[in-house]
Amino acid sequence: MEKGKTISCPFCGKLHDYSLQVCPLTGLNLRFADPQKAIGSVIGGKYRLEKMIGKGGMGTVYEATNLQIEKKVAIKTLLPESSKIDQIAERFKREARSAASIGHENIVDIYDLDKTEEGVIYIVMELLKGYDLAEILKSGKSLSLERTASIGVQTARALGAAHERGIIHRDLKPENIYLCQRKSGEIVKIVDFGIAMIKEHGSLSRLTTDGILLGTPYYMSPEQARGVKELDHRVDIYALGAVLFECLTGSVLFSGETYLEVISKHQIEPPQRPSERKKELVLPESVENLIMKMLEKDPSKRPSSMEEVEKILLPYSRLE
Repeated sequence: MEKGKTISCPFCGKLHDYSLQVCPLTGLNLRFADPQKAIGSVIGGKYRLEKMIGKGGMGTVYEATNLQIEKKVAIKTLLPESSKIDQIAERFKREARSAASIGHENIVDIYDLDKTEEGVIYIVMELLKGYDLAEILKSGKSLSLERTASIGVQTARALGAAHERGIIHRDLKPENIYLCQRKSGEIVKIVDFGIAMIKEHGSLSRLTTDGILLGTPYYMSPEQARGVKELDHRVDIYALGAVLFECLTGSVLFSGETYLEVISKHQIEPPQRPSERKKELVLPESVENLIMKMLEKDPSKRPSSMEEVEKILLPYSRLE
């Protein structure tokens, strides 16, 4: 430990010596003030945090063991300061409830949702071994038609199951498409339903604040980019179209110097055909036409369901 190193208590905001385990002012454990300090601790009376495997702006993901049954799991914790913000905490809980309610082989399994004695909210989920699609695409290399179609079919099946339950993902992107290698081949697992919308009693429940755009600009539908309040499942169809485009061409659908430039292009600029972007690309007409239909600015002109997407891609995949 560095001499004089301090840590900020997320509960009282005061600086304390890094070696302290408990805040002397609040009496609360400081293990989540720094993600590394939490390693080795047990939460929920049975989950031992063993190593950090991911970190984002609002939380940390750990590999852990359920000590009661000796099962490896992943635990996603919300940062202590974020756990105290109602809107963020509710969005985090919504992620767990949305994924758990679907129960599909291509969506990450959720086992538990709870909070620690310090008030830190956490999700216990399936531990995935593999990598996300973004890891492959960041090199700028394209994927084969068969692999793209296989990823597309599994993603369509997962989101189709979500849509049947009235759940819209709204932030589909390569980072949220996890690829696991199994004996049967490459399996897709969709993760992060944190900004999902759930249709309740005929209307969509919103967890966003009016005027705030949520979603990733490279895969954002035109209606999301415009800030339309009443969204439906076709935003996910557009996003999947943008992902398939990138898989086949090795480049994002629209790029720009700024966030606003990218979302502006989604609203007004006609997309290139994949074979125009990558001259040497040869695609079945049905697949290229499908992608272009998924990328229509007008949602009513897109495929009506993920089932339609799956049906066209399936013959070109390794799946049945």
